[in-house]
Amino acid sequence: GKTWSEPRVLCYEDGSAVCVPASLAAFERHPKTGKAYWFANILDHPVTKQLPRHPLAMAEMDTDRFCLIKDSVTVIQDLPKGAPADRSYTNFGHYVDRVTGELVLTPAEMPKFSTRDFRADTVRYRINASAG
Repeated sequence: GKTWSEPRVLCYEDGSAVCVPASLAAFERHPKTGKAYWFANILDHPVTKQLPRHPLAMAEMDTDRFCLIKDSVTVIQDLPKGAPADRSYTNFGHYVDRVTGELVLTPAEMPKFSTRDFRADTVRYRINASAG
């Protein structure tokens, strides 16, 4: 830890704030392209009470300037029609598929029907990030 810098707020390349609830986020570097991606509930406004936890989105990270590239923010899953307003896409597993090179996320859709429902489906998103 003696070589670490002081903590800094994660911003976009233009200096504007990245808005997220206090939920799981993850970095993943693509093994073929070397690009780093950040997966989180990226929102376009500040949040209170740490909600909502959707959409699940990704953004490319500029590792030299330690910032996210604003134009690269891509929604992976937003709240589907008819889903509970408090559904979250967080607490996900992630890995790179060694065969296909795809980035894989496995969040649980919780709650499935209502806040009193403790069932959830785990879904898998496969992202082809090797084209860039």
